[in-house]
Amino acid sequence: MMWGRRVCATYSRRPHAISYSTARDTGRGGYHRFLGTMASISSPTLTPSDDPGFVSIGKGVYLSRPQNSVGQEVLEQGSVPPPTVILIFGWMGARLPHLYKYTKAYDSLFPNVTKILIRSEAAYFWNGEKKNEAHLAPVVEVLRGLGCVPSKPTNPMRVGDAIEPLMMNGPPRVLMHAFSNGGCFQLATLSSLLSHSPASPFNLLPPSALIIDSAPGSGGIRATQRAFSSAIRNPIIRHIANGLIALIYLYAYAAYFITRRPNMLDRMRALLLEPGMFPWTHMETRRLYVFSNGDDIVPVGEVERHVEEAVRRGWVVRRERFDSSMHVAHARLDAARYWGAVKEVWEEAVRAVED
Repeated sequence: MMWGRRVCATYSRRPHAISYSTARDTGRGGYHRFLGTMASISSPTLTPSDDPGFVSIGKGVYLSRPQNSVGQEVLEQGSVPPPTVILIFGWMGARLPHLYKYTKAYDSLFPNVTKILIRSEAAYFWNGEKKNEAHLAPVVEVLRGLGCVPSKPTNPMRVGDAIEPLMMNGPPRVLMHAFSNGGCFQLATLSSLLSHSPASPFNLLPPSALIIDSAPGSGGIRATQRAFSSAIRNPIIRHIANGLIALIYLYAYAAYFITRRPNMLDRMRALLLEPGMFPWTHMETRRLYVFSNGDDIVPVGEVERHVEEAVRRGWVVRRERFDSSMHVAHARLDAARYWGAVKEVWEEAVRAVED
């Protein structure tokens, strides 16, 4: 059985300063050695006590494979197929044990699904665009192997036997979950990196959904300093970072005054409203915003403004507004409500593209 409608629009690729092959070549040897021996190695960055089925495939990037091949799930009557891949973009400075609480919840909600976990660190903001993209090159390779990035028939698949068993016959089903501005920045970087990749449109519209937790904020200086403070544990370095943030804001305002070019935060907020941010996204992609009156880093009004803009542009949006939960802590306050909303939005996403 196939889900999806015929695609009416193609994926729009935006020009960029570097080629996809340049970013992909960075660290290719180590990554492809991983692909060839995935079944027999253990990640050097994870230990059995804190590794719930994940292995490291790059700096700050982790992969968890399903036990069975995609497409073997047995669906109950009236149910919808689960995602074939879940992309999780962590908030800035999030520790792996905290992020694993979400991956374990997804294990219960959607068993037997490939998950890619992407961390966000404070260094993102001074690494430079090319370096940030290079860190996510392994994600692109896995997505290609899963069929999430359409390849021209003449281009052979080069991801190795470790990923090829997960290839799908129909369109991919992609669920994205981004936490805070840090996670949304990583999502935007992956979108930029994929825009360099040659792609053709899917024959059928892929089911997809985007969960945005505690974002996007407008990035005021005080809120940004609080976000960095939560990610940096050393008080001396934290104090230095806050000073640097103030200088960066001064530079950003001066640069905008001179060039009138939007800053990286404004570009990220705009990207989240684009139907073609990924090869599998479109106007039928469903989105869920989760935010709270108790968030002291991303005020509720900033999220609401983005929600209203999304609705104005024609997106189908669901919002879950909590009363007292702190930043990226809504699931901890009410797990049943949080994960119930995620499940329902995914079901809506699949049914939105059914024939």
